Amino acid sequence: MKSVAVVMLAVLIHFTLNCSSLNKDAKGGFGAPVVRYMNLQAVVQYCVNIDPETAVRDEAKRRLHLTIRHIEELTPGTAPHNDSLAAELEKSRKELARLAALDDAKKKEMYSGIDIAVRNVAEKNDLDFIMNIGDELVFAKKKYDITDEIISELSRLEKRTAPVSR
Repeated sequence: MKSVAVVMLAVLIHFTLNCSSLNKDAKGGFGAPVVRYMNLQAVVQYCVNIDPETAVRDEAKRRLHLTIRHIEELTPGTAPHNDSLAAELEKSRKELARLAALDDAKKKEMYSGIDIAVRNVAEKNDLDFIMNIGDELVFAKKKYDITDEIISELSRLEKRTAPVSR
């Protein structure tokens, strides 16, 4: 019974794709969809690398984690009894939370920029779909990889929105 349902579903999909308006020729509208892929991880890494503030924030967070761990090791399982240690612990935790919130805001800004770049490249190249190489895409030929185009578009957008120094 299950195999009959699978066969019927396959036949239905076949007829839907071959007989529907999705398969119109170039004159009538739709043709075969144009699909490309990108490596989102590489694009995100590019964005992180061009942001000089990221390294500064990461180093500050690393130092704060060390400070917090050191204070917690001095007073294991309890709140620090020394007022200055307690104040330093509270200050470090607040600063770490502030930096985390700043990271979240920067990530939203970064992904917004990536989205704009992806849409620009898709429009420029008349693409129907852009997939991420890391999400269920098992194989694709390199000629369909548009990661470099996305990074170039991000660079172009960054230059266009960067303040002009005189």
